[in-house]
Amino acid sequence: MTTTVDQVDSEVNFVPYVYTLLATLAGRRSLVLVMDGSEVGWKCVVLMLSVIYRNPGLPIAWMVVKGSKGHFPQQTHLALLAQVRAMIPPGADVIFVSDGEFDGTVFRAAVDGYGWHYVCRTAKNTRIGVGEDDQFPFQVVEVQPGNTRAHPR
Repeated sequence: MTTTVDQVDSEVNFVPYVYTLLATLAGRRSLVLVMDGSEVGWKCVVLMLSVIYRNPGLPIAWMVVKGSKGHFPQQTHLALLAQVRAMIPPGADVIFVSDGEFDGTVFRAAVDGYGWHYVCRTAKNTRIGVGEDDQFPFQVVEVQPGNTRAHPR
């Protein structure tokens, strides 16, 4: 017998395993989450959130929409993030890793509000700072592999 996509209920066939996976990993280490968008299928794109385990990302939630390659709206990012937040065990240490697509202020505020750590890979000409008068290009910060720099809010 062949099973079609319409016959698969993710709440029954997938989500319980995600809860178990996240609870197990959170008991051993920080949960490292990564979100990314990609083209899939015929004229569709997927926004996927994965947990990193021994290098590969294990998908734990995703949204597929019709469209072509490009950035998703920040509200779509927030909806997927909220879906995953509900699966994270209480007290888990979470590190959210992203690229510049996920550096919106509302998105960042949501991650901060969850009490998660946030790492964003960004372009060196991105301007950072506390206020309008305190902006400077990221490229002037001397960051090397293994170094950490903090800038007060």
